[in-house]
Amino acid sequence: DPTLPAFLAACTAGDLELVKRLAQGRDPNDDSLIYGAKYAGKADHVDVLRYLLDNGASWDNMDVISSVNSIAAFEVLVDHGFDVNQVLPFGDVPLPNIVGRNDVPLLHWFLDHGANPNLGIPLYRDKCDAPPDQNSGCALNVAANCSTPAVFDLLLDRGARIENSIPLHRAAESSDRPSGERIPMMEHLIKLGIDVNGDDHVRGMYSRGKPLKCAAEWGRIVEVKFLLEHGADPFMKSAWGRSAMD
Repeated sequence: DPTLPAFLAACTAGDLELVKRLAQGRDPNDDSLIYGAKYAGKADHVDVLRYLLDNGASWDNMDVISSVNSIAAFEVLVDHGFDVNQVLPFGDVPLPNIVGRNDVPLLHWFLDHGANPNLGIPLYRDKCDAPPDQNSGCALNVAANCSTPAVFDLLLDRGARIENSIPLHRAAESSDRPSGERIPMMEHLIKLGIDVNGDDHVRGMYSRGKPLKCAAEWGRIVEVKFLLEHGADPFMKSAWGRSAMD
């Protein structure tokens, strides 16, 4: 399609009139409309996004949903049938993705519109049409991994069940974060009563063991030191018989 680059560029630039011209004759099932909606959503061109959805672009995939980054744009999705607990392929739901953005007003909007903090992608993702896990710790785990104690507490205040999650494991193994960055979160979790020697009990056969083992596996020296200083036992074995020393 020789006009596709110009069409996507117009979506990115927010040139609604050019988008209208280049969108003429495109099949609603054509992925180009989906990509146009993705690019418009990412650039927060709400008028372009609305036009594309009005004219048949599909929004119900993670490409579009993960690109939309403002309340106004999500309101456009809602006008076209989006739900804050929308079930996506393989049982995924939007809220953990929203938590990971560290956009507190947007997170409040989702929660205020009924987002369930205990929904998440199932552990065994073997079917595209799988339902979400109703007792998931995904949202809390994402908050522990990359957000703030205030966001973690907000999720708890809105009904997230901490027993579904393994937040200290996730904070300790944040390999993509600067060394020591998650220490304030780890301190907060310990104050909340999270067991420094707790097992990764929610992952069944995929259990990684204890927080100390997770930190050690990823070479998180600052986090390892913190856990040891707060009572982590390097010789204590997990339910699967392995310790941080193994």
